[in-house]
Amino acid sequence: HSVECYFTVVRTSEGITNISGRTHKDAVTALAWSNDSQKIATGSADATVKIWDASNGKELATLLAIRSSVTAMAFSPDQRWLAVAAVDLSIRIFRMADLTLQKTFFGHEKPVEALAFHPRSWLMASASRDGTIGLYNVKQGVGHGRIEASHQALSALKFSPDGRYLASGGLDKILRIWKLSATTSDEQSD
Repeated sequence: HSVECYFTVVRTSEGITNISGRTHKDAVTALAWSNDSQKIATGSADATVKIWDASNGKELATLLAIRSSVTAMAFSPDQRWLAVAAVDLSIRIFRMADLTLQKTFFGHEKPVEALAFHPRSWLMASASRDGTIGLYNVKQGVGHGRIEASHQALSALKFSPDGRYLASGGLDKILRIWKLSATTSDEQSD
């Protein structure tokens, strides 16, 4: 059976404009908006990711390299990368210039619920239902280790605007703030 999902763009500066069209064959399970506000990515239980022009709702691309339902997505601050987490425990990194799959990370024992990019470096973090936070250097394609954050599932993750801290939260109802080492947070983007 198929679930109808529609994309609608509302532009308030020029009045209200609705642009609708079928987006996915199953529920939309994750969203990401590029920092320049030009693109929106939608991830679905149908194991696809679609990239949209945020100004007019036009579908720009469909990524089919995902093997299972999408659980979380994030654009890098410079819009060079799109990270996509899925139920199969993977985190796939796509280069936005040509939409090619660059790297696939594994390491969590349960699906990732949140992804976040550091505001000024190649560092990316993942929060999982297994209670851990994964850290990755997206440019080098290597993991930076794990933080045992909770005995319960994590569902939220965000870097501070200055990049010195990482906050996490989950089912244990506790906000945890992690101070990043200077070497971890200073891996600057090119």
